[in-house]
Amino acid sequence: MKTFDCSYVVQDFVRRSPWQFKKYQDEVFVQPGIVGTDGRHHGDPSVGYGTGGILTDKKYMLSSTWNAPKAAFDEKDDFFGGVGIDGVFLPVHKAFQFLGMKPLPSFMANDVLKNPTLEEDTKRFKEHLKKVFG
Repeated sequence: MKTFDCSYVVQDFVRRSPWQFKKYQDEVFVQPGIVGTDGRHHGDPSVGYGTGGILTDKKYMLSSTWNAPKAAFDEKDDFFGGVGIDGVFLPVHKAFQFLGMKPLPSFMANDVLKNPTLEEDTKRFKEHLKKVFG
């Protein structure tokens, strides 16, 4: 099985041109065929925000590569404060939730430059895909 991890492409795109990525999100997320509504109702527009997405039959999975060690995500006193990969990607998860999509378990490869374990990471990724997709 040949796989392509597009997370690097997205991360590189975001890092090099954040205003273009934001512009893309703004243009895509206002399309009625993708978003539906923001979920609020005229009777009480203070509740229901983010519940109007129409892609409720869709799921997504985040796969990412980092040079940071896993401990940087998991340990409370380390760089990301123990929030894990899904905490770091909370804005991305919320964007998909806004569309109505449901998350699948995320995958993360760590230390890809300073302490690479390509064979182990590839094996873990294949196992992850089998576990998630059967």
